[in-house]
Amino acid sequence: METIDPDLKILENIFYKTIDLVDPVKQIYNLKIEPPEGKTFIAAVGKGAGRLSKAFKEIFQGEASGIVVIPENEHCEDLGYRVFKSSHPLPSETGIQASKALLDNVSSLSEKDLFVFMISGGASSLLPFPPEGFSLDDEINLNKALLGSGAPISVMNAFRSYFSRIKAGKLGQAAFPCPVITLVVCDIPGDDISLVGSGPTFYKDYKGFDLSALVDLYKINLDKNLLNFFLSKKEYADKEKEMKINN
Repeated sequence: METIDPDLKILENIFYKTIDLVDPVKQIYNLKIEPPEGKTFIAAVGKGAGRLSKAFKEIFQGEASGIVVIPENEHCEDLGYRVFKSSHPLPSETGIQASKALLDNVSSLSEKDLFVFMISGGASSLLPFPPEGFSLDDEINLNKALLGSGAPISVMNAFRSYFSRIKAGKLGQAAFPCPVITLVVCDIPGDDISLVGSGPTFYKDYKGFDLSALVDLYKINLDKNLLNFFLSKKEYADKEKEMKINN
């Protein structure tokens, strides 16, 4: 019979205890969210969103409709929510459909309703929605260029946020005046929760980012249309800054 090294057993116990303590599902079970006067809409997006939505379903004492967006290789039980299997690390057409469905649903909410948004890693890719005049292929090319550049997540998400109709707080804005509760599983150094999934419900001001300088610094290989788009954003920010100084 093989003898287990006591020291290895202690390390193993520490490892599993640590994993248990940081399990976001267990944190959800500790929550108490009161049902609103109106309706409740929940959305879970990212890796593990199926588990998060199941935990919420079990702890919430009211009725709720919802959407779950997960990577293609993950599973979500039939919870009565609409499930989209999007793709990661490059976006897909299913992801665009999920983004549109989310915006359509939250846009109908009122101040008497409640929107609960659960987000975890991978959501930037799972929720593509390029600006008008651009296609899914453009967003795929942008993500390829960013992933190949070696730029930090804060820089990548600055570009992703500009190039999106749902990121950087735009989903939260669409829900106004409905109250929004955002539950974030953060795996980003520094724990800036607005960076997770490029922050669909967190407004972040990227005007201080010099996009053209960042393209040069990280050698981000953008095609002409994408480069012109980001340069136009920089020109707008420069004009806005100049106006503020003159005033």
